[in-house]
Amino acid sequence: MVTASRLAAAAATTVACSKGNVTPSTTTAAPTRAAADRFVAAWRRSLEASWSVDESVERSTALGGHLVFSVHRAQRPPDRVNVGLGSADARQGDQLVTCAPGAGGKVTCAKQRAANSYQREVDVQMAALSPYVSGPEAVYAVSQVAGCFQLTLRLPGYPVPPYGQTAVFCFDPGTGAPAGSVIVRNEGTDRTRVVAAHVPARDADLVLPDPSQLQQSVP
Repeated sequence: MVTASRLAAAAATTVACSKGNVTPSTTTAAPTRAAADRFVAAWRRSLEASWSVDESVERSTALGGHLVFSVHRAQRPPDRVNVGLGSADARQGDQLVTCAPGAGGKVTCAKQRAANSYQREVDVQMAALSPYVSGPEAVYAVSQVAGCFQLTLRLPGYPVPPYGQTAVFCFDPGTGAPAGSVIVRNEGTDRTRVVAAHVPARDADLVLPDPSQLQQSVP
């Protein structure tokens, strides 16, 4: 169960965005429908913009476990790449590439043709996201301060809420790029901090690492 102290800590970390990162703030804001609409718009903008970010993810479990790992994400629609923990996925034009450890822990990659255009892919993601924060059956209430949005679960009995009991997502106001997040779930908390970012994404940012390189990052 998420404790009151963990929820309070997440709330305190929520609502300021400074130099591309979630930072503590004493500022609070009431949830509003307008904030939910702006959150949806910010999420769509982040999917449609060109950017590159290197992130540090700190994962703390409810049982006392702790893990810190690096993630690289970049996109220049329709191309994108996500790399972390010895795995990667990418879109290269109309090709989808997935790399992950298989039997024996060896990293292998597979390719397949994308079923949808990039714009259709964005539309599908947005169609899935919007009901979580909009309408009378919204799973989360949304509040905003600057470029950060706090999502608070308003349906406690909802099975496996996608963003935990509470979450914070920040976006760079000027570029739309991700600028950090905090997600608090029953099983633990993920805090993502941006350590380097630039826009637009360059060719080098979108290169998919060789499986041998990914192998070195397998936990």
